[in-house]
Amino acid sequence: MVLLALVERKPSHGYELIKAIEEASSGLYVPSPGVIYPTLTLLEEQDFLDATTTGKGRKSYHITDAGKAELAQHQPAVDVIFARLADVSRRREGNLAEGIAETMQRLKRVLRGNMMRADLSQQQVEQINQALLTAVESIETTVAQAEQPEENR
Repeated sequence: MVLLALVERKPSHGYELIKAIEEASSGLYVPSPGVIYPTLTLLEEQDFLDATTTGKGRKSYHITDAGKAELAQHQPAVDVIFARLADVSRRREGNLAEGIAETMQRLKRVLRGNMMRADLSQQQVEQINQALLTAVESIETTVAQAEQPEENR
């Protein structure tokens, strides 16, 4: 039902649906292609979705009238799911110090946009990895210090 709801909002490729679910759950759940694509095929076989092949053999899914009717039947459950996802997102971001959530999202975007670039040299890859390792170590040290009693700091 979540996939039907997402496709009703915006016709999408499987990868776009994976990302939409990841974003809706604030990164807590990222469905694998092995979950998404068989489900999309099932929804297509049930005539709830229609797929059109686009560039590079990718399928773009569109909701059918039967899919809209099925979604309407289950809309209360879908609303509950999306409300819970929104609540998780608010609680998760609300627990972080100001700015950390935005910085995390920025880091994700930068890494996703550059991880598969073929024009990065081995030295650049190593520099990026070292910067990330330094950040991780710094965060671990900061958290460990915060967990110590004040008199031990």
